[in-house]
Amino acid sequence: MEQPSTSESEIIEILNRHNIFFEREKVFHELKSVNDETLLPVDFALNINGFLAIIEYNGAQHYRPINNTPSSIAAWRRLTKNGSARIKFAEKNNIPLLVIHYKDRKAMKHLIPKFIEDVKFNIHDTKPRYTKNTKAYFSAFPYYNFDKTADTPDAPVNPLKLEKIEELGCFNIDHAILWTKEGLETMVAREENYKSEIEQYKNVTSELVLHIHELEEQVDQQSDLIQSLTEPDTDSLPRAESNKVNLPDFIGRFRLNDSPRSRLTDDAKTFIKLLSNRYSTDLFEIHRFLKINYDENISVPTIKKCVS
Repeated sequence: MEQPSTSESEIIEILNRHNIFFEREKVFHELKSVNDETLLPVDFALNINGFLAIIEYNGAQHYRPINNTPSSIAAWRRLTKNGSARIKFAEKNNIPLLVIHYKDRKAMKHLIPKFIEDVKFNIHDTKPRYTKNTKAYFSAFPYYNFDKTADTPDAPVNPLKLEKIEELGCFNIDHAILWTKEGLETMVAREENYKSEIEQYKNVTSELVLHIHELEEQVDQQSDLIQSLTEPDTDSLPRAESNKVNLPDFIGRFRLNDSPRSRLTDDAKTFIKLLSNRYSTDLFEIHRFLKINYDENISVPTIKKCVS
């Protein structure tokens, strides 16, 4: 049995959706080709409530020759005779028959359910036209009983749908992946390449982290050097006595909290401003005074902001 065509696959999907058991290309001993007496299969043999019904899908080649060559004309005549033989077989044996014209392919989702319902409701002795081109044949009732061919499944079967995925070199078969040898080798090579690139990125990242740490250490060293150059060394200076400064003692808080890097309070800024008047804005002297008398290591730039 050949793989179903696109149109036949659509018919299979419709029949499965309506839970209709069927057999493809079923043959009957009484149905033979008028050309060579070989058994003539039908496209779809349906079991509808125990009765046999037939669906035939006729492509364009059933209605006209493919071209004007003698062989094409002869093939078209054979198809025409075989089509007539199927109709006569159905009428003789009381078998409902639906012949779908290729122009009605898009309408099959409506035509086939309509045909199924007509069979169920025992429409007989009629030849209804479902469309301008598609026609059904109903014979006398009761209809011919459906006899299941041996070794056929007892439930509708979906055809395998094979879809090639070009970019991956594999096939998708009903949610399963079938790899070609070439596609699998390509995928393995890609995986190895990705692993190599990841290792390269890891090495580069590690080097960057080390370099950043080195830069941070250099920045810290430069900061310490700048601070040592801008702030005088007061440890070696003799401790001044507070009575040498004709100013009241500062009894408030120098900083907003206990952190040595915290911002100065407003009272501290005012006191430093007074010191600037005493020391004629000599910032280093003010720094020295605060360090000796109050143990406050306030930087010269900060003092400058207070007195400016």
